[in-house]
Amino acid sequence: MPPTLVDVLSLLDTIKSYAAKGAASCQYVKDTFNDMPIRKAHIQDYDELEQLCTKLGLVSVGGDSISITPLGEKIHRCHSAQDSRLTDVFVSDVIMGPGVGETMRSSLAKFYMDSYGAYSYPKEEIYGLFAFPAVMPILYEIGLLKKDGSRVIISSEYAGLVPRKITQGQVEDQLWHQRQVGAIGEEIALAFEKARLTRMGCAREAAGTRLISAEFANAGYDMESFDRDEDGKVHRIYVEVKSSTGNEIDFYWSANEIKKAKTHAWDYWIYFVPGVDERTKKSSGDPIRLQDPYKTIFSNPSFKTESNQYHVLETKESVNNRSTYT
Repeated sequence: MPPTLVDVLSLLDTIKSYAAKGAASCQYVKDTFNDMPIRKAHIQDYDELEQLCTKLGLVSVGGDSISITPLGEKIHRCHSAQDSRLTDVFVSDVIMGPGVGETMRSSLAKFYMDSYGAYSYPKEEIYGLFAFPAVMPILYEIGLLKKDGSRVIISSEYAGLVPRKITQGQVEDQLWHQRQVGAIGEEIALAFEKARLTRMGCAREAAGTRLISAEFANAGYDMESFDRDEDGKVHRIYVEVKSSTGNEIDFYWSANEIKKAKTHAWDYWIYFVPGVDERTKKSSGDPIRLQDPYKTIFSNPSFKTESNQYHVLETKESVNNRSTYT
């Protein structure tokens, strides 16, 4: 089983207990560590833990001796003092520190930034991204990385530690991934909708349900479908499909879509498709349906909205009398 932060701290404790002022015997530390009952049930490979701690710059091994480095001493002091900042110090000084920081930054820089500003990477490919995968459980444990549906994301509180210089190629790659997720989500929503209508006994309407996004990109919705009101009458509805590789509702809503939602009110829906997996082309669950989203979203404290762009227009009067703007 790969080492965890608890294992790392226990190793530092073990070394420190036998080498308060110097180095300890590698074999003695190993035997003592492996004899601890809690360790027997938890870790299978002491050597892997020692190698990881060496790479992280926490311990130094020379010949038959092992000792704690100055960085290891700092982490040990935080741990011993039960300092609440231990996790933050471990991230900034160890994970992003001089030892492995450059390698970690290189790996984290390969995460894709989605349209909501979150950095993510496909979960099934994540282990191949890091030079030493043994560190992965610790990255989850300290909260640097989080699993979210079919992807792994960099926690927002630590994203600022990773310098971002987005190239045009990376932007295009990210947009391509977003389009892929969106297209998969639309097909999932269409299949869901046809099945829903069929179960309602509306086979003809199910056959007439269709995606219009490809032929009418500025319609303000992606799918035309049907629903049945309280009186049993079937009527047309307009569905905007939103998709994400994550499971939480999180999407960008354009001004045109908002306008259409306000106009159609009760007949306008947002179908949010969660946990889209680009590889399997499946989602983690059925679409989450939001009816009358203009009212639902803007009047419900369960949702928050953020404006991250502006439409800038020059007035007609200014065009005719254009000068340098200062």
